[in-house]
Amino acid sequence: MGIKVNIELPENIYKKLETLSKVKKKKLKDCARELIETTIELQKPAGETKKSSLKGIIDLVKTCQDKDLSVNHDKYLYGEETL
Repeated sequence: MGIKVNIELPENIYKKLETLSKVKKKKLKDCARELIETTIELQKPAGETKKSSLKGIIDLVKTCQDKDLSVNHDKYLYGEETL
C-alpha cells in the first residue's frame, strides 16, 4: 500500500487531469501517479540519463534494420534530426 498525499491544484490543471483521465478511461489518481512517475524519470541526474540513453542505443541496434543508424541515431532515439 502506498502513502496517501493530498495536494492542491490550480483549477485549470485539475480540469486537464480530469480530461486526461476520461480520455484514458483511468482513475484520476492513476493518471496523476503516471504523470508524476514520468516527470521524475525525466528529471534523473545526468549519469542515470546517460545509462538510459546507452540502453536505448543498444536496444535500438538490436531491433533496427535501417542502414543509416550510425548517422541518424539521434533521430531514432529522440525524434530529432542530427546537425
